[in-house]
This record gives sequence, structure tokens and C-alpha cells, in this order.
Amino acid sequence: MLRGHDDPPWLSPREDESEQLLIFASNLASTDFAEEAFLRRLGYRLAVESPSPETYGRIFGKYVEACRLRYDPRLLDMLLARYTHEQREMRSCQPRDLIERCRDICRYENRPFVLTKELLERAWIYYFCAEPGAK
Repeated sequence: MLRGHDDPPWLSPREDESEQLLIFASNLASTDFAEEAFLRRLGYRLAVESPSPETYGRIFGKYVEACRLRYDPRLLDMLLARYTHEQREMRSCQPRDLIERCRDICRYENRPFVLTKELLERAWIYYFCAEPGAK
């Protein structure tokens, strides 16, 4: 299919064999992001919802396992309680991000990586700019 003379090149198929992929990622509502006519031309849109506490726990566990660590399940309960207390929405990237903050702290302080309540508390504070000691 040949492109129309006035069609922008990113909205029409290319004439050669290569493929193009254009990805927009935003936390804005699609109507705040672009006008409706532009959004129709995108074709496919994917909304990524917040995980349930169960899904968050599975992500957390799998990431800890991928890092070849073990953890006390009470640490996950502590995290979930903190989300509830602070009325903060969970995001699927946050288990990884919090664990990586813990690893960064351990590397910086030149100490062995052991996932503890104190370490997760510090990671939470640094990640969310939260108040120390808030539960």
C-alpha cells in the first residue's frame, strides 16, 4: 500500500521491508495526551492497571528469587500495610525498584545484601520521598 501524498510518514505503511514501532507511555489520560483524531490513528492502545496485592506479592517474590535471595514473608506484609496506610497505589515496577534501592544501599555501604525490614524501610523512604517512621 502506498502512502498518500499528504500522509505523515509515521502514519502509513512503509514501502520497504522494515517495520516501525512507535510507543507512547504516559500516566496521563489519553484525552489529556493527544487529540481524539490522533489517538484513532494509533490503532492500538494498552492500559496497564495497578496490580492487586496478590499480584504485587508474586512480582515481589519472583524478583527476590531472580536476585537469588530469600526473604521473610512478613516483609511483604509490611510493604502492603504501608501502601494501605499511605493510600498509595501499587505499581508493577515498584517491587523491582524497591529491591534495587536496597541493593544500592548495600553496595554503597559495602555490606552484604540481606533483605531486612530496616533496609526496605530506607528504600521506601528514598523511593517515595516518604516520612521516616510512618507505618
